[in-house]
Amino acid sequence: MTKAEKDGGGLVYELGWTEKIGWKWSSPYGDQPDDAEPAFHVTFDEA
Repeated sequence: MTKAEKDGGGLVYELGWTEKIGWKWSSPYGDQPDDAEPAFHVTFDEA
């Protein structure tokens, strides 16, 4: 289980770090990803 999954979402840098609820590797923008999407919202150690 990734940190984003444990925390309920990932962080995105907009005008500072913003928490995005539901954003994790299996749903990088909160929705089902396209098969060509790379993995998002994983830490260095998880990759």
